[in-house]
Amino acid sequence: MRRRSLLIGTGAVLLGGGAAAAMLFGGEGEEVPVRLGPPVLALPLLRITLGGEDRLLVLLRRREEEVPRALSFGAPWRGERLELRGFEAATLRPLFAAPLVSATASMMIARNPNLTAGQVLSILQGSTAEFASGSTCGFGYCGAGRLDAGAAVGSTIPASVDLPPGAVAVVEFYDAAADHYFVSSDPAEIANLDQFGSGRWQRTGHVFYAWSDPSVAPPGVTPRNVCRFYAGPQFQIDSHYFTADPARCAYLLGHPQGMWTLQTNAAFWIEAPDASGACRSGTVPVYAFFNNRRDANQRHTIDLSVRRAMTLSGIDKVHAVMGGFHLAPHQPEYLRQTVAELKAINPDWLIPMHCSGEAFIAVAMQEMAAKVLRSSTGTRYVFA
Repeated sequence: MRRRSLLIGTGAVLLGGGAAAAMLFGGEGEEVPVRLGPPVLALPLLRITLGGEDRLLVLLRRREEEVPRALSFGAPWRGERLELRGFEAATLRPLFAAPLVSATASMMIARNPNLTAGQVLSILQGSTAEFASGSTCGFGYCGAGRLDAGAAVGSTIPASVDLPPGAVAVVEFYDAAADHYFVSSDPAEIANLDQFGSGRWQRTGHVFYAWSDPSVAPPGVTPRNVCRFYAGPQFQIDSHYFTADPARCAYLLGHPQGMWTLQTNAAFWIEAPDASGACRSGTVPVYAFFNNRRDANQRHTIDLSVRRAMTLSGIDKVHAVMGGFHLAPHQPEYLRQTVAELKAINPDWLIPMHCSGEAFIAVAMQEMAAKVLRSSTGTRYVFA
């Protein structure tokens, strides 16, 4: 079986025509000749201003095709290559920082080849380290933060057909009417929600992994049980509450008003962070958010773009995405990728305006029909 390597370019021309050729190494040292198509802009990644000069990092997509040979075993393959490049925005001269970010992106994609450009962007931005306090960048002039390669790679979920040994998928659901999130690792409960709860509960597409039993955790790891409580509508809550904190479990069990009922003492098992809040190497943090409302609902996520949106906005739900998205000239694949990223945000409404293009609106209608609103001159929306 031939294997492809990911090559990350740092100094080639940003836009240009014509085909290029490269050599990739296959299995057992076999050289596989590959023809590369012209670079196509996949997604602008970062644009920062530093010292009065603009910097631009872009992700390019290039078509790959194996060069036919006289003696070839198996059918030729076709694929795509992602190239991350950095430039001065005004001159498009390559940046020194590009190899650093390129190397990080290549390790992320090697860990999970299914990453989209938007996912690479969200992980790179969401895992950045803070700028030094007091510096010019500390006032928000330099973008998302300093590159943290270890955090970016560690926050990339490996692409694997099989779950880690003994692990279970914790699946997230969303109730749009109540603006509530819910997670479950119980296959029977998940199947029941899919079959009978679809009028209220919909999968968001987000999951994280936990253990079904403490005995299957790796040697040296002592997992904690996650208590799951429920408070009914008679308390104006109608929501679940999850916690792995023994003290908090005990507090809710002894709540003087008797609001919270323990549904299970072990919805699943997780590994707690250390005293500094850091997770063990090789694991990914699960971020918990609380809506701070009477209905007391939580959201748990490993998705850094979701975490960043909730942290910056102080809310855990996007109600509407509205605007002219300037997507009319883009290729169908780019449009599908954009819609996929919008679906991941899970807004209540998507309102594309005229310069979004009919092709984009058609793809959005296919994927998010119940959420897309068409608009024209004079259309007025009132958000209550």
